[in-house]
Amino acid sequence: MATIVTRSGKGSPLTHAEVDANFTNLNTDKLELSGGTMTGNLSFGDNDKAIFGAGSDLQIYSDGTTGQIVGDVNITGTLTSDGLTVDGQAVISSSSFDPLYLRRTSAASTTLVMENSDNNGGAFQADSNGLRLYTRTSSSFDERVRLASNGDISFYEDTGTTAKFFWDASTESLGIGTSSPAAELHVYGSTTVARLEGNSTGVYLNFKDTGGDTVFIGAVGDNAYFETNGSERMRIDSSGNVGIGVVPSAWRSSTDAIQFGQSASISSNNNANAVSFTSNSYINSSNNSIYISTGKATNYYQYDGAHVWEYAGSGSAGATVSYSEAMRIDSSGNVGIGTSSPASILHLLGTDPKITLGVSGAAERAFLQYNNATSLLNLDSDGGTTFATNNTEAMRIDSSGNVGINNTSPNTKLDIIGSSTNGSGVVDTLRLRNTGTTLNDGPRLQFTSGTSTSGAAIGSQGKALNSAELVFYAGGNSERARIDSSGNLLVGKTSVGLSGEGSYFQADGAIVGTRDPYLTTDAVFYANRLVDDGNLFNFYKDGTTVGSIGVAQSGDRTYFSGGSYGIASDTSEATIMPCGTTGAGNDGVVDLGKSDARFKDLYLSGGVYLGGTGSANHLDDYEEGTWTATLTNITGGSLVSANYVKVGRLVTVFINFTCTAAPTANSSRFSLPFTPDGPNIFGHGSWSRSTVEGGVLEVQSSNAVCYFAESGSSSGTYIGTATYQTS
Repeated sequence: MATIVTRSGKGSPLTHAEVDANFTNLNTDKLELSGGTMTGNLSFGDNDKAIFGAGSDLQIYSDGTTGQIVGDVNITGTLTSDGLTVDGQAVISSSSFDPLYLRRTSAASTTLVMENSDNNGGAFQADSNGLRLYTRTSSSFDERVRLASNGDISFYEDTGTTAKFFWDASTESLGIGTSSPAAELHVYGSTTVARLEGNSTGVYLNFKDTGGDTVFIGAVGDNAYFETNGSERMRIDSSGNVGIGVVPSAWRSSTDAIQFGQSASISSNNNANAVSFTSNSYINSSNNSIYISTGKATNYYQYDGAHVWEYAGSGSAGATVSYSEAMRIDSSGNVGIGTSSPASILHLLGTDPKITLGVSGAAERAFLQYNNATSLLNLDSDGGTTFATNNTEAMRIDSSGNVGINNTSPNTKLDIIGSSTNGSGVVDTLRLRNTGTTLNDGPRLQFTSGTSTSGAAIGSQGKALNSAELVFYAGGNSERARIDSSGNLLVGKTSVGLSGEGSYFQADGAIVGTRDPYLTTDAVFYANRLVDDGNLFNFYKDGTTVGSIGVAQSGDRTYFSGGSYGIASDTSEATIMPCGTTGAGNDGVVDLGKSDARFKDLYLSGGVYLGGTGSANHLDDYEEGTWTATLTNITGGSLVSANYVKVGRLVTVFINFTCTAAPTANSSRFSLPFTPDGPNIFGHGSWSRSTVEGGVLEVQSSNAVCYFAESGSSSGTYIGTATYQTS
């Protein structure tokens, strides 16, 4: 390319000769003054300008740092630039779609910055994620709006870091104060999040569906109201009271109320821990309950853990209401109906307190149920009542008044079927328990009749299962029997032992009876067999019969039988006799005693039949004794002893006497203890004097004496014995 050397002077153009002299190869590189095309670079020094137009409308030059274009530029066609600074107004117009097209040659973002000389302004930035709008101060760029490539739109708060207004294109939802809208319009804020402001006639928020139905939420003065279908439905007045379907009454300032319908309301005293649910009354500024309309009024309120229901009779609108309490649940959970001070879980007070459950219909029935519909209490039309747990009947009262526990067909006033154990194998079908802890605080079960308030009773005495005793009462409050902790049954006494009247049956099988003879003459034990004869008592050893006591002969005979043999007492025959197992006589079989087991003494008032039953076998007497014998015709006779033995009618006498002269035959004699019965000489005997001599004695019945049949030889001591028969 040729080089043009300009003049040092300015103001006049080069002549053709000068041009020809300064250019080489002008034939190929010269630029025509008018027309032509230049090939190669045209170089200008710093601040040397290419000026266009008669008025220098366009100037192009470099200030040594940046290329400058001064003047209005109208670009027709496409302008491609790696950088462009415009001082003044840039007008870009095009009939095509893209009058201004900014493109970066790399994948990084493309930014269009607009600012003034103070570096304040803004910028548009585009990248693969979308388009962003920034504002700029002298210190920084702050993001204000982001248009994401997926259609989301974000508006940022003053710091430019957090989106506070966000359009979610995928869900078509708008978030204000949140970038994660959960609904078509989601507003979030820590204080006031929205404000609607209108003129004195009010401001409204209108909701309308595609069908044309509208809902208004508005404010008039200090009142807020809600309208549907063209009519007001709810209002919150300047005192904070709410009216639903009605303008709220003039409540006192210390009460916050929600009033709805013609007369219903929910209210709370903002100075107390209370809430009320009321019908047809409100509380005015004088703290009086006032009828809203003519009619009855009711009120339910909660206060300090208590629930209270009140009622009032009919009154005129605007009149003062006088409430009466109907029911309350106090802070302890006690329910009072007719009383404000319930003393138990359910306390009813009234002139005729009743609880009535009923359902109208052909099959009348009422139920008491858990909230899961598990039936607890059923009242049937036939008069029966059933109680159930887990939908299984546990108890019923039938139409006859019989109570069945675990029994669907009770046959008595109380009919219980047990089905569970207490873990020790003992079934507890019915348990009574008192709260007392002393020995005598056990429960009692009493039995009375008619209008009597006392009667027989069964009670428990003692505190522990292994030491408690079961006590039976009758005749008032007097103990009559008990079963002690050892299993003994005591009747008429409170402890085992032989002292004190009463009987007891020991758990080990023993039976003990005690009666005081000074108090009664009756027997200790009684046994009575009706109609036929037979055993009264049977005795066993290891399950085998070993004896019995019974009656025979229509009760005239009582017998004790041990095995096949026994002894009987027959009152009709006044006899005691051996017998068999049924009391029948057992002749000639049973011994009385034995060789090594003898009876000691036998006392008889009559005789004994030995070896037979005839009169000849009858021994009616046995007697031993002494008598005072009279010595006759015996010189110097002195009686030493006189003894006799009488067996039946046979008498044997023994005599001992001394004399000073020898007895004389047929003259010397002594008297007898019993009168002889028989011929004149009816008995014989013998006498002896020491060992010297002896002789014969004769018993004469005619004068009841015993004679010496032979004379003695001298004086001395004589011993004699004789046997005879008396009457």
